[in-house]
Amino acid sequence: MKIPGRLSLKVLFFLGCGFSSLCAEESRVVLPRDYLNTVLNEIQSATATLTVVQYIFNLNLADKNSPTTQIARALVEAKNRGVRLEIILDQSADFSDETSKGDWILDKKNWEAYAYLRANGIPVFFDSPSLYTHSKIVIRDGRSTLLGSTNWSNKSLNENLESNVLIQNTLVAEQFLRWVMAIERQTLPQHNSPAVSIPTLFIENPNYLSALVKRDDKSGFDLTLHLLKLARENGSRDFNLDYENAVSALNLKGKDRSVFRSQITRVLHRLERKYGLLHFEKKFGRDSRIHLNENLFAKSASPAPPSVNIPLDFWNFGWDKKLSLSAKVFYLLSLHYASLSPSNPEWSMTVKQLAWSLHVSKDFIQQGSQELKKENLLSIQYDVLEYRVTEPRKPNVYALKPLYDPAVLQKGLLHLEMEHGKEQFARAVKCAELVFAQNDFNAVKEFIRLENEYGKEKVAEAYRIIQLKNVDNPKRSVGYFFNTIKGIKAVPSHAPS
Repeated sequence: MKIPGRLSLKVLFFLGCGFSSLCAEESRVVLPRDYLNTVLNEIQSATATLTVVQYIFNLNLADKNSPTTQIARALVEAKNRGVRLEIILDQSADFSDETSKGDWILDKKNWEAYAYLRANGIPVFFDSPSLYTHSKIVIRDGRSTLLGSTNWSNKSLNENLESNVLIQNTLVAEQFLRWVMAIERQTLPQHNSPAVSIPTLFIENPNYLSALVKRDDKSGFDLTLHLLKLARENGSRDFNLDYENAVSALNLKGKDRSVFRSQITRVLHRLERKYGLLHFEKKFGRDSRIHLNENLFAKSASPAPPSVNIPLDFWNFGWDKKLSLSAKVFYLLSLHYASLSPSNPEWSMTVKQLAWSLHVSKDFIQQGSQELKKENLLSIQYDVLEYRVTEPRKPNVYALKPLYDPAVLQKGLLHLEMEHGKEQFARAVKCAELVFAQNDFNAVKEFIRLENEYGKEKVAEAYRIIQLKNVDNPKRSVGYFFNTIKGIKAVPSHAPS
């Protein structure tokens, strides 16, 4: 059982100073629609320290004007001007369930915010997954404390009737800071896995990744990543290749193992002779000896880090087999270009430039990015065309999302289907598919809730409106779809039910 660790305004009555002793100048009520301006002002006016504890920080970088994106950017700006920050986010179990191994299934509601803040050098932590850290607190410069019921989510900031108070009192701030210090914290989610280092030269050298992609050499690409993973496991660039594991890495299916050995040997020959990635010693009836080319690990002339890291969950969750070559390549490119971006994990480049860098078609790049978007592994922020028809469109802004276990997602979706029925669940999934969110559990769940609140007819009319927009229109998004449903006053007679 998870232990609730809730903190409410009642705590103030037990503080040494007593809430009743605070004078009118020291405290004020923050009304629901005043919260965003208040919290932004607290962050922007911080000069020394800023401590944040949040139960929910739902960040969608694709929506650059959302309240949560404004908060995230304000935190980064505070860090950049020298403010010392510490942020603690809740890490909870999802679906009130466990895996077959007895491990908690973790809710990833805060992982995108965690990744963004961490990438920008902000000390951010998760609490223990055995607790609910249900507090929502911002402490500025050890003097000011903003607390109440508001989560950092678009729904809480835009729709809910929340209650908060801003207290300008050093003693109150000090006592909350002491309480925050006692929270157990983790620098990474409990189940976040280590990573496999992919040398930057593999991406930048035209003889490696570009050559593999130009030849549509999926087997060569997959085996190269598998060998880099083995190098990590063995702690050496010289190791024996287990052919049985290689069969699994290449997703080869069938019964004739000798045929598989021949296939893998042919791929190894290509990696050696065509790409210069390795040297291998073939031993009849035994595992081959692999020697990865030292040139692959040489220092790059670019300002990029020496390597990018693919989480082991990429393999643990089966994404190496589930994704197409174009999607896997775009995932790798995203890691690389994000490492070069001052807005990491966000990065931006035109499709034409990306295609030119790999000597592939623009279709290859677009197919990869769209597949990752549909799988809820990538956010894409499109430039707005309206009112700027004579200006060139700005390049897309991309940001990878945390990897998730598709089996856990399917379990959650099945739970929704059983709870709400096949027909309503199918309608919600259809709506989610229109905005590339069919693999976003929270989006599907919200479409069900909105249908219950506003009715099938309004949801269907909103679907018709969104369907008319191009796939690269910024308004073809989950948030705009939700707001369209809420904004429909009456359903026209032509609208389907």
